[in-house]
Amino acid sequence: MIGNLLWDGSTALFLLGHQVVQGKAKALDNPLVVISKSEQTNRNNIVAIIRKKIIFSSRPKPIVFNLPSV
Repeated sequence: MIGNLLWDGSTALFLLGHQVVQGKAKALDNPLVVISKSEQTNRNNIVAIIRKKIIFSSRPKPIVFNLPSV
């Protein structure tokens, strides 16, 4: 796993290391199909259907912690 994806309605927050990116979910005009090819048989299996995408419109913002001095 690369980072954490958090949802609040249609707004998404992606936490990646010490950065956070905010985005919005949008429905795709044409859904995408994820296919897995079987090695043993000549068949393809449908794994998932993707109907939405997340659009991140802003640059990553750094997460800064203020630690108390000792």
